[in-house]
Amino acid sequence: MPNKILNYLNLLLRSALFLYLPVVLLLSLLYQIVFGVAMRFDWLTVLGYLGVVVSWMYSRYKHRLEEEQISDVKHLERTLNQNRWEIIDRRRDTIIARPTFDLPFSLIIDDRVEIHYKEDTATISGPLHYVTILSETIREGSPEKKWKFRKVFGLIFSLIFFPFPFIRESGILWEVDVMKHNAAASEKAETIKVEGEFQPTVENINNDGLGAEDTDHIFYVHGDSSVIKTDKDLNFEETLVRNNHLNTYRNINLIGGWLYLTNNETMRRMKTDGTEEQVLYDLGYTTDVHVTEEGIYFINTVDHFNVYRMDLNGENLKRLMDVEASDLAVYGDELFVSYDSVVERRNLDGTGNEVILNESARDLVRHDGYYYYIGSDGKLYKRNENQASDTTVLVDRAVGTYTLTEDKVIYTLSSDNDIHPSHGIHETDHNGSHSERVYATNYADSLTKVGDSILFRTTSGLGTMEMKRYDLKSDKIGGIYIE
Repeated sequence: MPNKILNYLNLLLRSALFLYLPVVLLLSLLYQIVFGVAMRFDWLTVLGYLGVVVSWMYSRYKHRLEEEQISDVKHLERTLNQNRWEIIDRRRDTIIARPTFDLPFSLIIDDRVEIHYKEDTATISGPLHYVTILSETIREGSPEKKWKFRKVFGLIFSLIFFPFPFIRESGILWEVDVMKHNAAASEKAETIKVEGEFQPTVENINNDGLGAEDTDHIFYVHGDSSVIKTDKDLNFEETLVRNNHLNTYRNINLIGGWLYLTNNETMRRMKTDGTEEQVLYDLGYTTDVHVTEEGIYFINTVDHFNVYRMDLNGENLKRLMDVEASDLAVYGDELFVSYDSVVERRNLDGTGNEVILNESARDLVRHDGYYYYIGSDGKLYKRNENQASDTTVLVDRAVGTYTLTEDKVIYTLSSDNDIHPSHGIHETDHNGSHSERVYATNYADSLTKVGDSILFRTTSGLGTMEMKRYDLKSDKIGGIYIE
């Protein structure tokens, strides 16, 4: 029993140090060179797969002893010499040999095979794989064709088996999808000329991006599955898109006469009259989508919530930041990215990182020299851009969503079970000095600022979400009805 344990430990160390770890390091280095980003590892998978590799190595190379009939010692030596065995030592009744095949495994393990012969019997001891091969060779002659087939099969199996968990976990398949996306986009993309641009409202994007506006019109999502075009007074004009309940539209942006929006796992654009709808991106869910004249910036949920950009026509999709971002805002030529309990300000190419907050934050808004954000405790804060000490708690309760007007902060509160914003619509001034509830409901979210109105979704129970309008001029709240 002790010898068996020592044999297992010996193979464990050799497999880990001379096979598994070098393969992991080599794949990681190649990944870094090819994709310019560090390979991610799920360490539970890595350790689990190490156990599989060690088990496979042990079952193949554990110590074994066999006895075979031989005619004489000279015949045994000829058999060894003719079948790719190297004799490294001879004694009175013992030959020690090693295989010159089975690379690279023969370099990793102790590949010596001892053959003790007495009269017409040879006792063979060593790694199971080599003992089995030598025993069959002595009994049946040269197994050249059989072992050539096994060698090719073993090589193919090894090339697939060893890299598999890293291919699956590292994101290589995702990088291939990005390459395919860019190749397809470059073939069919048309250059977009930006005229009459409208920067996205960061507050709206923070609140699911259910609405946008230009000089003459408002565009918003009604009932998740319809995109509505209205005048500035929210008088219904037309339904641009109407789909079934399985389609959920979000992240509406308006720039250069094009509406950009997400629909489940796709990102699309269409003219403001609803024509020329095109799919720009179909690789999975995205959040915090900001469309500017410089390109489209978003958080990619498929690739570990990294920050990405692509051109307005879908070309040149690439990773800007290899971080697990929880929030993204774009103002002019600056990105504001929250991750790992900090908020950084960066250039649009992802460079020039400057920490502006040493805490995690979501729904960051920059307004009149201040940052507004929801902190890790769920409360709503206001902080001077240039004075870290000038920080005010605007809402001393957990906030669900919020938006800003010129003189108000309009917000919802998180529910008692911390799953949904609830308790209705509240508002306070920019100093947080006076708060009041202006509309009572069990659930409200997606505060969307368009024109002189705040649109929001609400329901009093488990029924369908209803779109309502808070008219900032008249302070009245009512439903929105479409044809």
